[in-house]
Amino acid sequence: MALVAVSCKKDSLPEATEGAVAFQSEFQFDGADYTLAAGVNGLVMQPTVLATDSTVTFTTVLAQPGCPDCGPALEWTIQSPPNLNPATVNNWIEELDSWDYLLLETTQPESTHLVVNLSPGNDFSTGTWFLNGEPLNQTPQNSIEVELESAGAYSFSFVPEDGSCTEGLERTLIFDGENIPCFANTESNPDFPWLVTATLGPGFDPDSTLYMWSYADIIQGPNSDPTVFIDSLIPLPLEVCLEVSESTGCSDNFCLVVTEPNDCATNIAIQSAELITIPPVTFDGALVQVTFTDENGQPHTSEPSLLDQGTVQLLSIEPYEEPTQPGIPFARLTFQLTTTLYDPTAASREFSGLVEIACALP
Repeated sequence: MALVAVSCKKDSLPEATEGAVAFQSEFQFDGADYTLAAGVNGLVMQPTVLATDSTVTFTTVLAQPGCPDCGPALEWTIQSPPNLNPATVNNWIEELDSWDYLLLETTQPESTHLVVNLSPGNDFSTGTWFLNGEPLNQTPQNSIEVELESAGAYSFSFVPEDGSCTEGLERTLIFDGENIPCFANTESNPDFPWLVTATLGPGFDPDSTLYMWSYADIIQGPNSDPTVFIDSLIPLPLEVCLEVSESTGCSDNFCLVVTEPNDCATNIAIQSAELITIPPVTFDGALVQVTFTDENGQPHTSEPSLLDQGTVQLLSIEPYEEPTQPGIPFARLTFQLTTTLYDPTAASREFSGLVEIACALP
């Protein structure tokens, strides 16, 4: 990137003087209260602005001059939004006031999501769906489509609305973030529920698949038989479990409820699963990074990532003129911040409170 005519300027304000405090930050770090003020205890505020033809970076350091490892001290950096054209900005106070401020990366790369369709195992039950214990729908329904955005284990459950069917068991799907999970289902005739048949989803090789059924104290398999015949002397309803595996590593395991003839159970079935590609996303926001140096000279820094690292909000902004530097444009900004800071060993500590800074303007 080529630097514009005014690429960087650095000023110190205010000097250590008696009288009213010009800039003061009050916050908690790791449970302890801190008040840092420019002009007090040798602290000097040094705002820097670095402008290129496509970005502007505002950096403000509140520290003891000539002692980078002395603490407590504070450094605040604002990276302009990705779509900014600095040459078109006429009023930087209004521009800074209009930005959304973020603690996470302003650009997310392409990602893969998994879209799953599920049913309660029959065509007539309606009810409430749950994902990892949280309700997915407010209006009772039969089938549901869910988009899973990241790798993890997802447990689905279904509570029938009218109680006419026996409530089934949770069904867990494990998504690695890249591939369609292997899954199987079961089928049975409600008039003859003692015969249960497994059906395979995509990924399984039927020729090398092994089935192991278990119920009561009985285990059948592992073998190549996808059906199980339940001893009719065992009273129903009955919990029956299935483990399916094959030579390429595909596997699934789950349990279902087998009921009396003409009764029903809501045994969750995975009807389909497909991958969708989410294109890269750019957020129209300014990236904020904060570093706090403690009394031992240890820096603790916020880590921009794809995960939400807390909240940052601009509470106020106004022009500021430093009496010792007339004619040089500054802005006074006050932020409310809650985030997690990390030391060089990746140990985390919580930071929250009000931060008041001066920004040098391009």
